[in-house]
Amino acid sequence: MEKNFIYHIRSAMNKKHLLITALLPIAFLVIYFATRRTPYKVAEILSGLEVSKKSKVEVFEDDWGITGDGISVIVFNLHKEVIRELSEQCITANYQKLPIKEVLPLYTIYNYINRLDALGYYRLVVDDNGMSYHIVVLDLNKNKLVVVNEIF
Repeated sequence: MEKNFIYHIRSAMNKKHLLITALLPIAFLVIYFATRRTPYKVAEILSGLEVSKKSKVEVFEDDWGITGDGISVIVFNLHKEVIRELSEQCITANYQKLPIKEVLPLYTIYNYINRLDALGYYRLVVDDNGMSYHIVVLDLNKNKLVVVNEIF
């Protein structure tokens, strides 16, 4: 009887280890996909706008160093219905009207928009160090939403 009892305990432990071994990779994948940085998530966090999944990602550059310095650039091509929604959100969130009036620490944004574009909205946030910033531009001339985040 004692051997039978030990056999059942070992069998239960083997099943438990097998279950844990099978569930661990699944749990890892679920956590990875739930928390990974997507262009939509990054843009929503930085802009405060709800970016529709109907928007096509044209550029997604997310390059960060070990020290935390780096850059995120996201450019979305927008459909007309999405442009209307984002325009309303920009007005509600007190975005400023283009063109950009401030002097920017870096000019990365001008790789994606024209300096003289006067149709659209933007929001600029500059950190205390004067170098790190993020800017969000809704360019109504090109039907694009551009998000740039640079940290130095």
